This record gives sequence, structure tokens and C-alpha cells, in this order.
Amino acid sequence: SVDVIMADPPWDISMNLPYGTMKDEEMMNLKIGALSNEGVIFLCVTTRAIELGRACLQQWGYQYRGNKKKGKDKEVTYCW
Repeated sequence: SVDVIMADPPWDISMNLPYGTMKDEEMMNLKIGALSNEGVIFLCVTTRAIELGRACLQQWGYQYRGNKKKGKDKEVTYCW
């Protein structure tokens, strides 16, 4: 079990990227909650994925606490 998770998932942002991405449903079904009984997760999301990121956090067993913008169009969502 870990206390801190830093996640920058391969969101499907409909661009030609040099790496593979995951569909929204695949992201939601990840077993992230199994990595920790309690702790914090920092989840990097693109603007398109803000609401999806919040839904993922809830699905994974985390409670959304807030976010911080990083750069011109990136947000980092964090929760406990």
C-alpha cells in the first residue's frame, strides 16, 4: 500500500501522439483504489478530461478536494 499516488494517465485527447492512449471507460475501470487504503492522489488531466478525471477519482474511491493550474492549459487535480 502506498500513501501518495502521482498519476499522469494517457488520456485519449484525439491527437496523433507518439504513445498509446486509453479510452475513457478503460481509464474508469483501472483498479487505482487497490493501491492504497488511505492517502492522496495527484491526477494530471487535460482541459477536456477535467470532468472525466473527477469521475475517475470517485470511481477509484477518492474524494475530490481541488485543483491547481499548471501551464496555460493543464490542470493538476488533487484529492484525499
